[in-house]
Amino acid sequence: MIEKNDWQGVEDFVTNHPDALTAKIVEPGSMTIFHMIVELLIDAESDEAICLLDKLASKVDPETLARQDNHGHTAATLSAAKGNLRALKLLVKYNPDLTNIRHGEGFLPVHDAALYGHKDTFHYLLEVTHGVDIYSGKDGANVLSFLIAANLYDVALDLLKRHPTIGRDSIDSRRIILNTLAQKPYAFASGSRLGRLQRLIYNCIPVEKELVPSIQTNDYHDLDGDIESFIVTSKIHSKESTRFGSTQQITTTFGAMLHKLHRMLWNA
Repeated sequence: MIEKNDWQGVEDFVTNHPDALTAKIVEPGSMTIFHMIVELLIDAESDEAICLLDKLASKVDPETLARQDNHGHTAATLSAAKGNLRALKLLVKYNPDLTNIRHGEGFLPVHDAALYGHKDTFHYLLEVTHGVDIYSGKDGANVLSFLIAANLYDVALDLLKRHPTIGRDSIDSRRIILNTLAQKPYAFASGSRLGRLQRLIYNCIPVEKELVPSIQTNDYHDLDGDIESFIVTSKIHSKESTRFGSTQQITTTFGAMLHKLHRMLWNA
């Protein structure tokens, strides 16, 4: 029924078999009905699905929502990994501690949202994850590393602006970040075999520069001669004559951003 999005059928089944709300389904992976709803549905963001999830979550205690499958995933963890923000908000409403539960690999929901590139879900989890310092140590380094791996460079640099020590507070933290950067040679001009015209375009496109605060100072000025760290974006405005008369704006983030990020982490 769940795989077919038969929400009324699921609700009727639970009404007739209330134990289904707390039972674990041995296959696949010792999931609960909440895991099944957020993991196996074709359209888990539909209003009908969210309404059903709300009804079912309201009938169980917080501990039931915190149950983990064979991989240590809660239903909230799966929602974060899938970018299912509405389902995630609903589950956290009934159990705020879900944001602090680590799965088998040792990561939090906020890590999974970053790793899979779900920007809105990640920002939400930054706000609601409490009791865990996700801006320092290995947790902070992994957050930053996963954002880079998911090509969310703008989010990564914004995080560095607000938390200048993230990913830089220990040798191990820097190693995590630099290992991730090393996997992205084509994000750097020097790592790409560009043609002559491509190199010319790369070098000539105007960029906007915004200083990231140094780890030694609380302001945005390079008082100690620290390495400048830039948010580098290129805004290409294309005015195209269309039947709607619209102007298309394309914002591209270039490898120079990663290059400056690399230098900042290495020299700080």
